[in-house]
Amino acid sequence: MRKLISRSMRKLGSATAHHGESVVSERAVDRAEERAATIGSLLRSLSGAVIYGVAAIMILETFGIGVAYSADLQEAMAVLGRAAKQLANEPEWEEKVTHAPDVQGVEELGEDGVNIRIVVWVDAGERRRFERQLRLKLKEALDQSEIEMPNRQLDVWLRGQPQPA
Repeated sequence: MRKLISRSMRKLGSATAHHGESVVSERAVDRAEERAATIGSLLRSLSGAVIYGVAAIMILETFGIGVAYSADLQEAMAVLGRAAKQLANEPEWEEKVTHAPDVQGVEELGEDGVNIRIVVWVDAGERRRFERQLRLKLKEALDQSEIEMPNRQLDVWLRGQPQPA
């Protein structure tokens, strides 16, 4: 930033000689700082536009899918990873999925089950359709591997009845 201000001050041509040293007027410094602030603002705007533009092209889709607490988590993550990669490699999706699906591990220990996080980069216009297809494939893969999904379990205690030990 200092180099930018120095260059701006030289271009302004407001430096004057005083006792053999360059002295820059306050007005020149103010104008240089304004230009630097404007350039910084412009760069921030451009970076925001680029990020927004990339988001319009592809989107990072993250979601969790739950498995029962009794499930073997390593096996569940492997099954989910294979199913997600299999869908991403289908001819319909191979050009729309820009990075291979990534099973990142346990996202949450929920009330009813363990949520596993999956991340996929997908063309923005196909996000919802891909997500629906992926959820279907993941559910089918879990069923085929006999891995249970979470089921809400409640303990019911009746008044006046002896409580279980």
